[in-house]
Amino acid sequence: MQVDTLVIGGGFYGCELALEMKRLGHERVLLVERRAGILERASFVNQARIHNGYHYPRSFATAARSHANFERFIEKYREAVTFDVVMLYAIAKGSRTSPSQFVRFCETIGIPCDVPPRHLERLFDPNLVEASFVVREFAFDSRKLAELLSQRLLGAGVEVRLNSEASVVTAHDEAVTVALGGEQVQARFVFNCTYGDLPFAGIGLRTTLKRELRTIPAWHARRVCA
Repeated sequence: MQVDTLVIGGGFYGCELALEMKRLGHERVLLVERRAGILERASFVNQARIHNGYHYPRSFATAARSHANFERFIEKYREAVTFDVVMLYAIAKGSRTSPSQFVRFCETIGIPCDVPPRHLERLFDPNLVEASFVVREFAFDSRKLAELLSQRLLGAGVEVRLNSEASVVTAHDEAVTVALGGEQVQARFVFNCTYGDLPFAGIGLRTTLKRELRTIPAWHARRVCA
């Protein structure tokens, strides 16, 4: 079996990447997910928050990119967005970011933050929290998001294979051979979008660094994409 692109991992990042490869003209794109459905692991349990930049007060570049993509995500996946939520951010006492710094950060990025009403402010222990803010962020319904992506993958002609584990066998300039159960697939391009399983689905990462550090690039890629 031969394909143009093989994507390992059916989370949000993997699904969007598979769709993008179709948009770029790749005729046969195969998406492989080891669970029974897409978006059932990190994309399902990872807070379901649509970031607007508030989470990164010490990284203006990351915050700015999150803010820039915030409206894009809402426009593209509006049917899966939950708007009737109140999002609060709290600044702990002794934090490396003070309340005044957080306010200046929000002003610089161009994102609103307001003092919460008293009944919400009382949710926080004043002995532990120095200040809290109401911010403009929403949540997404992961089930609805999975349904939307499933429809778009089907409409784009992306082949989705569930309940399948993939492992890179060999990699050369011309093609990559991937084992899928009892068969092998050759692909021009293979993308490992398995998030926490980066060292296991592909060619082993030979490094003395801790595994957490090897996962950081994939984590940031997901955040920027979202």
